[in-house]
Amino acid sequence: MTEFVLPEIRPNERADLVGLDLIPASFSEGFGASFDEQMTRNPTATLLRGLNRLQYYESTDELGNPIPARTPARILTPDEANERFGIPGRLKFDADIPEPIAQELRDLKTREIERQDVLRRAQAGLGTTLTAGLVASILDPINVGSAFIPVVGPARFAGLGVAGARAARGAIEGGVGAAIVEPIVLA
Repeated sequence: MTEFVLPEIRPNERADLVGLDLIPASFSEGFGASFDEQMTRNPTATLLRGLNRLQYYESTDELGNPIPARTPARILTPDEANERFGIPGRLKFDADIPEPIAQELRDLKTREIERQDVLRRAQAGLGTTLTAGLVASILDPINVGSAFIPVVGPARFAGLGVAGARAARGAIEGGVGAAIVEPIVLA
């Protein structure tokens, strides 16, 4: 109800106004924020969000006939989307966009800003961030599957010994698997 009386304030400004930005976050809050960030960016979650967004767009069949959107939604102009869902300096819309997608993007960006704030206050080290990211990545089926894509034959590293050959092969195949998955995340 207060949004009708008071102008909207970005989440971090609210925290700054009451001094919450000075309160350090705990280790578990920092670990949780790192974990949530990785879970949001995992390929499976990204792919599912992308597929879900398709329902709001019209398409064409193989003969070029128009297929209406499965879920009709109001299409916002960039100005309308920026006014209703934009976050100054953080989220700007440059093209027409269905209203539910604009709302989803705002919600994702707001949660990202909140996670970044927790990470800043938690002063989580690199080890904490990497561990949380690794745990979240292991829970993603696309990440796990991509790590086992055979790329290099076993004879290529024969001179390194068993342990060296396994380590080199694992590093190369893991890197190739990650490179295959990155376009999903970037899209």
